[in-house]
Amino acid sequence: MRSFIAIEIPELVKREISDKTLTLLEKHRPSLRWVPAEKMHLTIKFLGDFPESKIPLLSQSLALKCREYPVSEIMVSGVGCFPKMSRPAVIWIGLKMPVSLNNLQVQIEKAAASFGIPVEKKPFSPHLTIARVSPNITADEIKNLTRDIIELKNQLGDVILGRFTAGKLTLFKSDLNPSGALYTTLFEAPLGQFSPV
Repeated sequence: MRSFIAIEIPELVKREISDKTLTLLEKHRPSLRWVPAEKMHLTIKFLGDFPESKIPLLSQSLALKCREYPVSEIMVSGVGCFPKMSRPAVIWIGLKMPVSLNNLQVQIEKAAASFGIPVEKKPFSPHLTIARVSPNITADEIKNLTRDIIELKNQLGDVILGRFTAGKLTLFKSDLNPSGALYTTLFEAPLGQFSPV
């Protein structure tokens, strides 16, 4: 089944992000496919088509990794795009994580590799995808969109759009349908549950 591991985002934080980026959406609606607030999450590891029979073993591995790392605070700040500002394909809101969560992400990457999932070659860059740019966008539309992303980036500066506590990782199933992806929780692994014997 198509699945991924992620950290869920509180409703208040998602609402603040939506409020701050609504103008950009409205102005470039035909060229952007916006991510609904309810589907925003911090992806720790995309697993792709993962065998359903191995979900219990993966869940057990996830639980063991997570309990060794503390509950942590994540800060929401910054805006940008991938792969580059002159040719945006994905627009994102930045996330700043403590070292412990970055270390946990590395461990999750290794755990996934033990199940045959390819290791991500790009460095981990914590972010929330807020929109994807249409492949049919024109050169003039790209120019205008880029200008407005830079303007939003300057407006927000180092403004903190929110802080939230990451207390668990969630394993999701993703079902694709005409109205968009539907996410179903398969397993939740709490952080910071390790207690030495």
